[in-house]
Amino acid sequence: MTAPNDTNTIDREAVAAKLDEARALIERGWTQGDFARDGEGNPARIDRYAACFCAVGALVAVDAEPEATPFLRDALGVCSISFWNDAPERTHAEVVEAFRRAAELARADQVRS
Repeated sequence: MTAPNDTNTIDREAVAAKLDEARALIERGWTQGDFARDGEGNPARIDRYAACFCAVGALVAVDAEPEATPFLRDALGVCSISFWNDAPERTHAEVVEAFRRAAELARADQVRS
């Protein structure tokens, strides 16, 4: 199976592993409104050394884009990961759980998006 808009077969276990890495970054620290922040809450470079990440920033930090994006969108049931992440009612736990579900989808070889 290929990812949407991708002519190359992807390694789904590798994608799942990247989603797990991104989840670990989110578990360490999550933010809204910026891709990444430093320890003082200021916008930061998107790399593994930032203190916290939004969902998209975590994907970028672990070099999981674009392969992992369809799985995360499918786990969320939305088109825009950023809008979902930045919704005022969103919680840290929901974001962590979304990455867990996305990795499960990748390992199960299922994607609808």
